[in-house]
Amino acid sequence: MLYRHILQRRFRWSFDLPYWLIVAAGAAIGFSSAYYIFTYRIEAVSAEFSSGIIPSVLTNLLGFFGGDALGVSQAWIVIPIIAVFVLAAVSEIDRQKPAKPVHFLLLLLSAPVLMAFAGFATPRSFLYLTPVTAALITMFFDRQIRQGYVQRAIAVVVITFATSAAAIANLISGTHPFKRNSAVPYQAIFDFIDRNANGKALVVSTDPVVPWVLRGAEDRCAGYFLEVSHCLRADRSYDSIFVISGHDSDPKIRKLHGNSINLLPLPRPDGGS
Repeated sequence: MLYRHILQRRFRWSFDLPYWLIVAAGAAIGFSSAYYIFTYRIEAVSAEFSSGIIPSVLTNLLGFFGGDALGVSQAWIVIPIIAVFVLAAVSEIDRQKPAKPVHFLLLLLSAPVLMAFAGFATPRSFLYLTPVTAALITMFFDRQIRQGYVQRAIAVVVITFATSAAAIANLISGTHPFKRNSAVPYQAIFDFIDRNANGKALVVSTDPVVPWVLRGAEDRCAGYFLEVSHCLRADRSYDSIFVISGHDSDPKIRKLHGNSINLLPLPRPDGGS
């Protein structure tokens, strides 16, 4: 859209109307997802844009080029690769040939830039741009070689690989990147339930995965926090109740997390709890 209607300043009904209808059909899933997000998750989306311009830009640059493995004190390591990338991107702009395919790669960078300026500071969300970054730097390296600037080309290679090596060297026991250190210990949860359940057990979870895994378990009835009516029928009784409070995607449940809920042991007819 930016290229055709802004750069080329072209619009022809016979072409553009069928074209945009095809685009809309292909993007229908994206539109439905956007509708759901802005209708039911607008609070969560707004919270993602809470950082200031400078912190969000710096966080995205450090996280993206540092592989989410370099800390603030190591931010200087990514400065050379950022400079190389900026030079590579700027050098690909061809004002004489606006239809040059590489301009598409440059346009892909527009959304992350706008999101960063809006306060979005989650660099892992831009991992899809890694091939774009690699392509632009590779083309920049190739241009230096073809133009006879061998020393510049060597510098580009050294800076690129040095940054990658620094990021890999700072990986901590496989917990980075991609936020693997936030993995939910599901097996530990299930083992805890098995060890402590007395007879029939009711499992109420704010995490949707737990009831899905336990859906067919014997002597267990599991349900999502606000959707356990199927477990509360009059003909059902339980000896143990487990409440799994943790990851969730429902704003109503997130509000409950702001309150302190004390779970006291319930007396059993046989004197246990």
